[in-house]
Amino acid sequence: MSGKLREMTHGIWEEKTGFHQFFWLAMMMVGGLGIAASLGVPIAKSVFNLHLNFEAWFDAEEYKYVQGIRWVQALVSLMTFLIPALLLRHFAALKENAFPVSSGFKIGAFLFMISSLFWIGLLSEWMQSLPWPGAWGQALLDEQAKQDALVDKFLSLNSPLDLLLNIIVLALLPAVGEEFLFRGTLMPILWKKNKPWVVILLSGLIFALVHQQAIHFPGILILGVFLAWVYFHTRDLLLVIGLHFLNNAWLILWMYFSNLDAFPWTLSLAGFIVSLASFGFMAKISGRKVS
Repeated sequence: MSGKLREMTHGIWEEKTGFHQFFWLAMMMVGGLGIAASLGVPIAKSVFNLHLNFEAWFDAEEYKYVQGIRWVQALVSLMTFLIPALLLRHFAALKENAFPVSSGFKIGAFLFMISSLFWIGLLSEWMQSLPWPGAWGQALLDEQAKQDALVDKFLSLNSPLDLLLNIIVLALLPAVGEEFLFRGTLMPILWKKNKPWVVILLSGLIFALVHQQAIHFPGILILGVFLAWVYFHTRDLLLVIGLHFLNNAWLILWMYFSNLDAFPWTLSLAGFIVSLASFGFMAKISGRKVS
């Protein structure tokens, strides 16, 4: 975008209603997903010499198909989340200055994110044990199994280069794109007509729904609401990006270096206590009420 065009388009949607801005944000996300799919797959086929249809990539054993999926995943993160968020922030002139918060608040936030990984998985196990009746329930379980198998395939690659690529594609890019969109763009839009607690819950709920992971829904919802709550208190995009990245990268590193498929219940209990204490400490020193 040239300097003159940037100047002409900056703030053209600033006076539009929150609904109008939300609508165009959703349209840009859908369009970005379409562009990522229509461009990403042919480029991956050409670069990595892939011959199977895209649906068959997920079952293929050859490493080059994992490379292709990883490329498409990276493009989806950019085109579906980051680019629409940056465009909407430009068109609507959305810019918020970070609030001063104590280092104790930030330390508490990082402790919560690290410790939460040890107990949030229990929620997924509980969801897995529930009955999922009917065709829709089986469809949700099948889709979840497909996504989990893909993540396992990524994380089973044990070279240092693959670890680095996984951290970039599965941890860094989603953290940057999703936080720019859900916290840095969606929350300012929702603030126009809603109370802060409504915005925090809506941001977390939409964040969880977009992930389309039925079994992991409660855990994603908790993390989404927590990140929205932190952003409400700080207006610091770098902080929530760092927290989101930490959550993703910590899980990748744990699965890379550990042979454990699940955390011991003692570790899960300790993690829950640390998370609860961290959140209570943060709420006490935050200085702002969610009302």
